[in-house]
This record gives sequence, C-alpha cells and structure tokens, in this order.
Amino acid sequence: SFYSSGGFSRGALLNNNSTTASSTIALTNNNFFGSAAGTDNAFRLDTLASANAIISGNQIVLNGTNGTGLRMSFGAASTATISNNDITDNTDGATGIYFTSVTGLGRFAIQSNTVNLANTGGLLDRGIIFGTVTDSVLISDTLQTTNIVTNANTPFEAPPTVGGQIFINGTPQLP
Repeated sequence: SFYSSGGFSRGALLNNNSTTASSTIALTNNNFFGSAAGTDNAFRLDTLASANAIISGNQIVLNGTNGTGLRMSFGAASTATISNNDITDNTDGATGIYFTSVTGLGRFAIQSNTVNLANTGGLLDRGIIFGTVTDSVLISDTLQTTNIVTNANTPFEAPPTVGGQIFINGTPQLP
C-alpha cells in the first residue's frame, strides 16, 4: 500500500529507457491513497521498447484535484492486460486510465475496470484515454465484460490509429 501526503506523489514509477531491452511487468493487488494536495499519479509505467504487462486488482483512491490512476506509455509491439482495477476520485479533474503514448502493433485487453469520478467542479474528468498512438494498436475486451466509468466528461477517447473495441457501461466503444 502507498499513502501520499504532499501532492505530486507517485505510488510507483516503472521506467525502462532502453529502446532494445523489453520489460515484463506485473503490477497487481496494490493500494494507493492520494493526498488532498492533488496532482498524484498512483502508478506510472513508461517503456521505450516492447513490454508485456499485467496490471490487475489495484485499488486507487485520489483525494485531490488533477490526479491520474494509471498513467502509461508503451514501446512498439507491447501487450498489456489491464483488468479489475478500482479507481475512485473524490474531488475533480481526474483521469482514470491514461495511455500517454503508445507505439503501434500493440495489443491491449482492457476489461472489468471501475473508474468512479466525483466530477465536483469545472475541471475535466476522464475515464479511459489514449493520447498519442503511432502506427496501429488493437484494444479488446477478451472476456466481453464491461468497464464501468461514472461521472466522466469523457468516458473514453482514442485516435483512429486504435482499432478494436472495449465496453464501457455495457456499450461498445469504437475509436
């Protein structure tokens, strides 16, 4: 478990700056409780080369504005299963799951996550977001279960270089 007290905190940062050494990552069954000071990133994962990641069963509570639950960037040919994570924001301006950058030919299973946002003010609250995607990336929900995203201004967003679909609140999401 990670407890934040000062803002701009991070529970864990996993960073592989090598462009040739691949990463195998399991980030499972952790707890993060953010501070009221805000701008926390519970778990951040950055790889320049390919990665095989399992991110599952994490409980994240954001208590200040502008927090991010899972923030990730992946190098080419990466695969990840992101499942059964519970992300709760108690203020405003949060992002649940944010892929800042993905280099293509990757595959991402995104299933059975819960992102519960408070959305108490004028800041943008976002659920599952893909930022910059180079080449093509395939997303799927291999179990055909739904991700639950509540109180988000933007429940899901992905550029056209993302193919496939995931379910949010029972509805298929197509980029």
